[in-house]
Formats: sequence, C-alpha cells, structure tokens
Amino acid sequence: MTRVLGALTLAVTLWVAAPCVALAQERVQSSAEPTVRGANTANDVAVGGNVDDSFSIYGMPIPIVDPTIGNGVAPAVLTTFRLDPDDKVSPRSSFAAAVGYTDTKSYAAGGNLKLYLGEDRYRLDMLGGYGSFNIKFYGVGSDSVLQNHPLDFNLRGSFVSATGTVRVADHVYVGPTAKYFDAQAHFGFLEPVVPDNELNVKLAGLGIVGQYDSRDTEFSPHEGILAEADLVRFDDAIGSDFSFLNFDSQASYYLEVVPDLVLATNARFAVAGHAAPFFALPFVSLRGFAAGQHLDQTVWQSQAELRWRIFWRIGVVGFFGVGQAAGGVEDFGHSELLYAGGAGIRFIASEAERVTLGLDYARSSDDDSAVYFRIGEAF
Repeated sequence: MTRVLGALTLAVTLWVAAPCVALAQERVQSSAEPTVRGANTANDVAVGGNVDDSFSIYGMPIPIVDPTIGNGVAPAVLTTFRLDPDDKVSPRSSFAAAVGYTDTKSYAAGGNLKLYLGEDRYRLDMLGGYGSFNIKFYGVGSDSVLQNHPLDFNLRGSFVSATGTVRVADHVYVGPTAKYFDAQAHFGFLEPVVPDNELNVKLAGLGIVGQYDSRDTEFSPHEGILAEADLVRFDDAIGSDFSFLNFDSQASYYLEVVPDLVLATNARFAVAGHAAPFFALPFVSLRGFAAGQHLDQTVWQSQAELRWRIFWRIGVVGFFGVGQAAGGVEDFGHSELLYAGGAGIRFIASEAERVTLGLDYARSSDDDSAVYFRIGEAF
C-alpha cells in the first residue's frame, strides 16, 4: 500500500489488521501441526481435521506503543469463517474491527475484511476507517529547517481501500486496487492569524498490484521471498483533488542460517509524483524514526534483522537499517544517509503460525530513540 495519509492508514492497519489476523491464525492453527504453505498455492499442505469450519468470534485489547501517535489501547473484535466448507486449502476468511485511543488524544476506528476463494486462487482485501491524529510535520527532505523544530498538526479523515488479486502462476498474484481518502489537516500554530486554517483534500486512485510470495508461513517466516509492488494513479477525473502517480515496492528475503536462527532482509523503493501533497509522499520507515520524519518524492531503504529463538518460546532480535529521502534518484548523492538500529525481545504466542509478541528499542542517526510494542515482525 502506498504511504498516502501515512499516519492515519498505518495506525488503523496496525490496530485492526495485523493483530486480528494474527489472532485468527493462532486460533485456527492452535490444534494443528505447523503448516508449510508455499505461498498458499493449490499444492499447499491443507489444515484439516481439528479445524472448526463454523463462524467464530473473538475479542482482545491491543496495546499501542508508537513514537508517532503515542501510547494507548485498542479493543478489537474478530470473526473468522470459511465461505466454502469444502475448501481446505484457502486460509480462513476474516473480518476485524477495532477502535483505539492514545495519550496524544489521537483516535481511530476501522474494519478489515479478508476473503480467500477458490483454494486461494482469489484474494480480496478491503480496509476502511476514520481517524484523528495529533502528529508532527518535519518538512519535506532531510535538510528541512523543520527537522529540529517540527510543527504540531492534526490530520483526520476517512479512507477506504480495496484490492483483489488472482494467482496467475506459482506464487504470483496480480490484480487491481482502488483507494479513496477524504482528509483534513489543521495546523494549530496558524490559529492566531488564520482561524479557519484547515486543508481539506480528497484523493481517489486506481492502480494495479503484483505480489510474489514463496514464504514457508505468513508470520515470522524462516525461508522464502515476499515481493510486492503497486502502481496507483490519483486523478481528478475520478474525484481526486490532486493528480499524480504513486509507485511503492518492497521485497523481503528469509534464510534459516541454523535451526532457530533466521536472517531476514528487506528493501523498499517508493516514488510519488511531483503534484503529490506532502502527506502523500513516501517516508523512511525504519524503526527509530517517527513516521513522516524524513519524507520526500523518492525514498529507498534497506534493513536486516537476526531472529534467534533462545529457549522455550522466548527469542531475541537485533536489527539495523539505512535509507534516504530525496527529490529524485539523482539527488541521493546529496541527501543525508539515515541509519537506525536496535534490539528486541520476542514471545512466540502461536507455535503453529509463529505469531510473535515483541518489544523493540531502536536508536536513530538523529540521536532519537523509540520503543515499540508489536504483534508480528516488522517485515
């Protein structure tokens, strides 16, 4: 997904999709042996026997620890089901909903529907919600004068996105995507001179998504590749206030060096057209930097992580990453090289799908530090 309205979309996605899907997989797989899926193709090992095909519903509170939006909690509810009881290859479909609030007076509510059809030949993913986030604007570019003196602003609004893909070859999925955002940005520092200083923006885009997925499991894989790319055109012809092209791509590679020691690597490259508003620009998303702290027209980053299961269900991780944000590829030679690293601890909540709960500490080249609570791995 592109980084449009990054704080809003990221928050609701984290609060709703990631933990609820993790819970769904843990509930579904808890009585089965670990499943090696080979990217959910028709030849995957099916989960059978002990899995209840009926409609199920669960609830859980989700802690929020994030340097961008603060600390809080998000109660969530999840339903899982099979559209076709005879289809034992597709993962269980799910619908999740959550509301959340943090100590920065930020809040959000949203829902996520995931459908798997035809022995996982077809996938449909829909996400929608509304949120209000009190965050900071660091300017555009790593050399912005606002880097050390960011401006407080409120970003709020609603969004919906829908993506449908079909398996066209082993491990390969392709399909269309649509996105719509209706947002308002409010800069408090302008209040004394411009009382009604809200920026109202609508963004509507259509595009295409491609994915290659050969991971041995969806959560904390030990082997395989996950590569994704999406190209979205936002255009006034379909109701967008800005017309620009967005491209976002990333790839992760996983290697089990020795039993219980996994090397995970990730690389990302993203570009936004010159007409894109500032909150639609890609940003360096390495742990240790606040979301949107380093944003520009073009971003690249690369990171690596060692994941070591020490004993029982306890593990540790060490990670390091580098990246840049610049006006274009030709400007990377003059842009600041950013880096960040840190360590964390993990608890394996589900042996079957390797779903982890974790706490990470990261420090950046800006001499800032941050703590993250997470469900699942960073990539």
